[in-house]
Amino acid sequence: MTDQEIERIYLHHRTPFKVWAVKHFSLRDEEALDVYQEAIVAFVRNVRNSRYDPTSCTPATYLFAIGRNLALKAIRAQRNN
Repeated sequence: MTDQEIERIYLHHRTPFKVWAVKHFSLRDEEALDVYQEAIVAFVRNVRNSRYDPTSCTPATYLFAIGRNLALKAIRAQRNN
């Protein structure tokens, strides 16, 4: 996956991810974007390390799954503080 493809994915899914995270996890906009940033970093790392198989799911599905796990982790951390 090229840097241009990753940038396209980043820009294309940023707003939908934010809306989804705010709605489903009751995160504030800033928190949702922080989670998205972390998800993109993990996504790129997994793509570059060949841990993402594009035949198994779409990039959006994979990215949102990473984001879901990170959002749940953030919620657990908030509850423990």
